[in-house]
Amino acid sequence: MDRIDSSDNVSNELHYHGGKWATAHGAYFSDPVNAKPLVDETFQAVESYRPNVIADIGGGTGFLLDQIRARFNGNSPRLLNVDVSRDQLDQCMGMDVMLCSALDLRRESLVKEKERLMLVSRSVMHYFGKDQQDRFLSSLRSVMEEGEMLVQQPASFATEEECECMNILYPMMGVDKFYLTPEGLREAHERNGFEVTSMRTAPPLDLRSEDLAERYDLCDDDLRKMSGIMRRYRLHERGYEVNDRSFRGPFTYVIVSARAV
Repeated sequence: MDRIDSSDNVSNELHYHGGKWATAHGAYFSDPVNAKPLVDETFQAVESYRPNVIADIGGGTGFLLDQIRARFNGNSPRLLNVDVSRDQLDQCMGMDVMLCSALDLRRESLVKEKERLMLVSRSVMHYFGKDQQDRFLSSLRSVMEEGEMLVQQPASFATEEECECMNILYPMMGVDKFYLTPEGLREAHERNGFEVTSMRTAPPLDLRSEDLAERYDLCDDDLRKMSGIMRRYRLHERGYEVNDRSFRGPFTYVIVSARAV
């Protein structure tokens, strides 16, 4: 079977890339307040482990690395933005970029000999679907030496029921994304060569049906079916507003810090 790469799902979203990405989903991915907990966690890890290079895997327009760089007052480690979308990388300024899938990483492309590496990533892991998330994590681990750090913010839902609901909804939109509970994320990191050192909640994204309709070219009938599934899984009891052909609620994230072992 052909492997599922994040690019298979990214290709369905290219019209959202480039300059438009800054305004997507209420500008969640370009909001310093929403990014702050992940930046805080990353900066703390940098102070402890002193990497020479910070590589953002699936770094998009470079916003997260810009926020990290601002903490260093001009004296940051080398910043490298890795992404499969040329449109996203074309928005980056003042940092190195690399057009590459997370599944094709090589350490020698990221750092020089004897340099220390740190990886960060936000809202990327679910792009690899159910069958390739272990491969995503093992690929990251393959370029890291023991003791180096990964700090990532994957989407995650508190209960198995919520995850099951989301794992039904996203294939309906034509994308093979897959979501885990926090405990499922911990187990996935551990079986792929990481020790999870901390896990904390991150600000949720305001998930609105009209944004999804634009992003994935959904019609009213698609939204009606999705709303029915959300009611079946009682998401209206978990902070979502669910109507006949529309919905809105918290799309949740956690921040995972993990050390390569």
